[in-house]
Amino acid sequence: DTGDANWETTHVTFDHGGNVPYIEGQSIGVIAPGPDKKGETPARIRLYSIASSAVGDDETSKTVSLCVKRVVEVDGTHSNRDVGEDKPDKAGTAFPDNKVYRGVCSNHICDLSVGDD
Repeated sequence: DTGDANWETTHVTFDHGGNVPYIEGQSIGVIAPGPDKKGETPARIRLYSIASSAVGDDETSKTVSLCVKRVVEVDGTHSNRDVGEDKPDKAGTAFPDNKVYRGVCSNHICDLSVGDD
């Protein structure tokens, strides 16, 4: 339901070239370019549970997959976009008439395109 700010979950696969071995149950750190809510660039590391098996979704041991829920809070206690500042995300969802908080790292990951670093 695109009327709900938190409707989107994205499955994303990163190619690490075999340089990040892991086992089931581990998490991986992601650093978004920022700025974060304090204005820091890059943002601080965020941990995400790994969704793929140790050999990766493609069974080459060169990928790692995450399932990330986009964090969006509309008219809540925190905001990093004032009224009129929220722009459409990759899914086309925007709340320009509201104060919005968008999770810096979850939105970065959900807005990645194939081939992005």
